[in-house]
Amino acid sequence: LGAIRFSLQYDPIEQMLNVKVFSGHKLKPMDVGGTSDPYVKCTLIPGHPKATKLKTSRKECDLNPVFNEKLTYHGIFDSDIKTKMVRLTVLDYDRMTKNDMIGITTVPLDGLIPQKQHLYGEVLKEPEEETHEASAVIDRGRIQISLHYQANKELKVTIVRCSMLMVPGSDTLPNPMVKVNIRPSLKRNTYKRKTEIIKQTSNPEFGHKAKFTYDISSFDIESNDRCLEITPAVMATLR
Repeated sequence: LGAIRFSLQYDPIEQMLNVKVFSGHKLKPMDVGGTSDPYVKCTLIPGHPKATKLKTSRKECDLNPVFNEKLTYHGIFDSDIKTKMVRLTVLDYDRMTKNDMIGITTVPLDGLIPQKQHLYGEVLKEPEEETHEASAVIDRGRIQISLHYQANKELKVTIVRCSMLMVPGSDTLPNPMVKVNIRPSLKRNTYKRKTEIIKQTSNPEFGHKAKFTYDISSFDIESNDRCLEITPAVMATLR
């Protein structure tokens, strides 16, 4: 089936898991011409295979592909490192039919030392049925935000990104957006804001397009009478 070289690095400060895919070696030919068009798909288990899916680019007609690509998971915590595994699946791209699975390898994350790059060279195993292994806690995804508060003046809210979003009970990629509001509000819709809709992704990047500024000069912050409500939402269809 061949082998794959990659590395894993956990950054607890930035809450990131970096998967660097270096290369494949002597991959099994899956096409009639005795070659393959390989790419690598990365998922986290337990977890939804589509919500946690990241993938490399495709290399055409190459049984020894060199990728040198970094796949990054955001919103990763120590609890994830203790309980999850990374699964790398090497597939052969087919234009007209379903992509063929060449082989897989799975690595537990609980052995990772923070900030250290761990190198792996793994022989691929026979493909098996893809599952997302139920977890005791339903993970609906992660969100990263930035808050900048100027006393008695303004509050700046930036929605940076969401990661691993998935609608419970659905296997289709969501069309996510994020709603922001300050509650309670004396007038309806006074503080409601929302980001743009990003089509068909579990990992939307909003960045500079999702910055909202609130005038809070009249707020009594010390009274705790108001809260910031941030709600990732999914649009069912886009036309």
